[in-house]
Amino acid sequence: MIVLYHFKKEGSDKIWGWTKTTDGAISFWGRTRGSLSFKHYDSVWDAEDQANKKRRKGYKLVSNHNQEVGPEVLDLLPVDWKGQFMIAKLGQTKF
Repeated sequence: MIVLYHFKKEGSDKIWGWTKTTDGAISFWGRTRGSLSFKHYDSVWDAEDQANKKRRKGYKLVSNHNQEVGPEVLDLLPVDWKGQFMIAKLGQTKF
């Protein structure tokens, strides 16, 4: 499950989100439907703190950890998002 935020304003259309891992959390961001960048956090609290900052900037919550990844989320993520996450979780991408 992932927590996903969306920001769309004046030509900007981007996403930011995070997911829990066994050793903390991984956040991700990028243009809607584009490639993602990733950052590892040692604790879930750090990812939640960053999420609060994104909300203050105007990002809107699209999904939370209690929801399945539905069509409203899939419309924002890149087609190969599962592969990008797997590579990030394996530590084979720059953080």
